[in-house]
Amino acid sequence: MLLVLLPAGCSCLALSGAAGGEGISCSEAVEFAGGARMPAHSSDRKCTRRSWRDTSVDGTFRMPRGDVAGWMAENFPGESPLTKREYCREDLCVEQYHPAEHGRSDDDTLIVNVRAAYEEGGTALITLEAFEV
Repeated sequence: MLLVLLPAGCSCLALSGAAGGEGISCSEAVEFAGGARMPAHSSDRKCTRRSWRDTSVDGTFRMPRGDVAGWMAENFPGESPLTKREYCREDLCVEQYHPAEHGRSDDDTLIVNVRAAYEEGGTALITLEAFEV
C-alpha cells in the first residue's frame, strides 16, 4: 500500500497498487467478475487487481478453444457470447453490466468484458476485464 500525504487542509489517499496493480489468482479475478470458476484446463494465467476509488481486475489466460463458448455461457449467463462483428473484435465476447440495485452486495455497478481470441493449435487467449463504477 502506498500512502500519499497531501498539504495541510487536505485528506490523505490510500492507494493499493493503483498504478501497476497487485497480482492475484485468476480464479479470484473470475469470481470478482461474477463468474463461478476458472476453466479446468487453463494455462498462462496472469491477473491483476487495482484499487483506488474503485476496484478493477484484468487478466489473461489460455484455454482449449472448444471449451470457450460453454465456459462463457456457464460463467456469465444472461448474455449470449457475441461473435466477431462490429461490437466484438475478437472471436467471441461477453459484455455485462450489473447495476448496484440488481443483486450486487455493495453500492457499485460492475462492468464485465470477456474476450476470446482463437489461436493456432486449438487454444484461445481469454482477456478478462471487470471494474466497479
